[in-house]
Amino acid sequence: MKSLLLLLVLLLFTTVAAFDRSAGKKKTTIPKKKRKRRSSSSTSATTQTTKPAGSSTRTKATTKTTKATQTTQTTQTTQATQATTSTTQTTTTEDAQKSKTYVYDLEHATSADSDDFTSRGTIEVTISKRSKSVRVDSSNIRSSLTTEESKKLLELAKQQQFYRLRLPSLPGSSRKVVASIPACTLLTGNFQESLWLHLDLSGHLVAFDYITPTSMGECTKQALASGLKRHHTQQVKTSTTVQIAKAKNGHRVPNRILGQIPPPPGMQHLLKKTKAQEEASNQPGFLRKYWYIILPVAVMMLLPGGK
Repeated sequence: MKSLLLLLVLLLFTTVAAFDRSAGKKKTTIPKKKRKRRSSSSTSATTQTTKPAGSSTRTKATTKTTKATQTTQTTQTTQATQATTSTTQTTTTEDAQKSKTYVYDLEHATSADSDDFTSRGTIEVTISKRSKSVRVDSSNIRSSLTTEESKKLLELAKQQQFYRLRLPSLPGSSRKVVASIPACTLLTGNFQESLWLHLDLSGHLVAFDYITPTSMGECTKQALASGLKRHHTQQVKTSTTVQIAKAKNGHRVPNRILGQIPPPPGMQHLLKKTKAQEEASNQPGFLRKYWYIILPVAVMMLLPGGK
């Protein structure tokens, strides 16, 4: 019995010892887990602290790229503007080199009896051979007449005479082109005058129209009296505009004339014939068609009869 009791005590002692050992192991392992969790939290904190540094570097890189793109865009725009300005400058210089300027001397006559023409200024006409454009500069025309010229012009209006202008057909040429307007019409139009130049392709002046755009129609006695009242004590000042009358293509001579209208003399061969007319003209005449019958009958009739 004693031996059994000893065995039971030993078994209890061993079980208690084993239980104590297992409890000690559990107590020792719990701090390790906490340490691991602390270490993981510390690593997450470090990563969280390191993340803003990476984002700041990324923002710096993006700002650098945006600045670079802006600088490239500005350089491209400046280069494009420089290229366009250079092209426009080259075109203007080429146009100026290929253009030709004609200076026409404008003269006027304030007396109806004599042909004494005095200078009233110049008209510059620039013709571009490349663009085929024509520019006119009338700033050198003298707008204010002298007191003597004003008196003579008003005297022309009283006498119902014409005021004349003259231009050369080509600068320096002796051939002149003359146009005139009633001085009374110019007076009633407040001395506003307009010139329309007719030029050919080589720059020669063919003719020019001289009109006043503000004319009130016929120069009556009342209009003449009111005009003389306005300008009898003042020096005449004109307002002159110069324009180019563009040439128009003339009518073409027709190769064939259609319709029932007879053609003009010398052009009958251009008249288009119908099919019936062509067939009628191609048909032979009566003698040409029946000559082989008419000829023997005529010979038989001409022969004398025998007895």
